[in-house]
Parts: sequence; structure tokens; C-alpha cells
Amino acid sequence: RLEPAVYDRVKRVYRQVRELEPWTDRASSLAEAAILHPGLEHFPSPAPGFGPEELASVKGATRLLRELQCQFDLVDGRAGLEKYRLLLLPDSVRLDPGLAAKLRAHLKRGGLLVSSAFAGLNPAGTGFALKEYRLKYLGPEAHHYTFFKAVPSFRRGLPDLATTIYLPGVALEAGPGASVLARLYK
Repeated sequence: RLEPAVYDRVKRVYRQVRELEPWTDRASSLAEAAILHPGLEHFPSPAPGFGPEELASVKGATRLLRELQCQFDLVDGRAGLEKYRLLLLPDSVRLDPGLAAKLRAHLKRGGLLVSSAFAGLNPAGTGFALKEYRLKYLGPEAHHYTFFKAVPSFRRGLPDLATTIYLPGVALEAGPGASVLARLYK
């Protein structure tokens, strides 16, 4: 049996929910952004290959969008992506041919795609799955601490100093047609 104070608190919370129900009944998300990770298919149950590192990368992406006060959905990529203007791929999302085709269609519609670390690589991890990245994958970054500095045309509000990257990331090279927005210092 719970304490009477607990029952009082539950009653107050549910009363507030009941008062808001007319406003939320049949409501749907208006999010223009989504964090996409195929491992979210069975979320919150663990999916095969969706371990602590994958969960941490989704949490990091969630924190980023929350700090930007951006409304977003968590999606696994199986359903349509048409409603989203921005798709964010956390660190470890590999692109099989089906998901790569969906992301290519998203980009052709004018959608935006942001990926971090090793996200966007082909299933073998040998290169980016989309030519639209315009980047050459060189492998894991060899240096543990690196620094980046935004180029002046992209700096807008960022200080003119190098920012530390604490964990090893991805070594890459800008390909034809790519815009370099920051310089890496090792």
C-alpha cells in the first residue's frame, strides 16, 4: 500500500492530464527533425547490435536537438521520411542500400542530412554510402586529441580559436564540390 501523499500526488497529476486531454486527443507531432537510427526499431527493448555505444550516440543527438530547442522524433528509417526537413544520423549508423536510397530521395527533395562520426558509412565501413557526402573516408582518426577552427565565413558567433575534439573521430578528405567549413589541427 502506498502512502496517502502518493495517492494525492497521482490524483493531481491525472486530473491535470484529464484537463489537457481535449487539446491532445488525436494530436500528432509537428516535428521537422528526426534522429534516425535503425536500432530504434524495437526501442526501448534492445535490438540486435544496439548496445551501450549506440544508445549513447542517440542520447548525444537527443541532447543536441533539445539544447537547440528543436522538436524532433526518434525514427528507425522503416517508415517514410517525407515529413522531416532535417535527419540526424548518430555516430554509428551504417547505410544499407535501402536506407541509402531513402536518404538520397530525402536529399533530392531538398531535405538536410547531418551525420556524426562514422554515421553514413556503407555496411562494410570502407567509405561513405552516399556520393552526395562529397567526402573521401580515410579511416578512423589516428590522433586522440585534435582541434578544429571554423573558417571565417562560417564562424558567425564562434570565437576565433581552436576547439578541442576529445575523442578520436573520422579522418576524411573533402571531395570535388565539397565546402570546407573548418580546418582540423593535429
